[in-house]
Amino acid sequence: MTRTITTFVLFVLIFTLGIFECVGVNNFLNEMEGNITYLMDHIDDDKENVASLYEKADASRDSWETAEPWLTLMFNHKDLANICDSLSRLCTNISINDYEASKVELYLLAENAFELKDMMGFNLQNIL
Repeated sequence: MTRTITTFVLFVLIFTLGIFECVGVNNFLNEMEGNITYLMDHIDDDKENVASLYEKADASRDSWETAEPWLTLMFNHKDLANICDSLSRLCTNISINDYEASKVELYLLAENAFELKDMMGFNLQNIL
């Protein structure tokens, strides 16, 4: 009987932490969507000087670095690694003022953040 109760309590604890983590991932992705939308709206306006967008891109990367320990507390979200890699490449391309590479990386980042949101969201596989 004690073993059953202990197993049930552990299951509820893991399930609850999984739900909190999925909510955290969803909140992070919503924040990233806002940042990506801003960058997509302004990258064509600043073709000659893409480096002016560096602060916004770097703020997004800093947001990721702050959120990463909490988002991967229980589970390893391999899908979020794509977003991290894209953010790093985007910041590098913006810092060297490479418009074409920055735009391509921004669209890849948007694809990962917008289209793959369901894979990283609330589903039983991510919770268990």
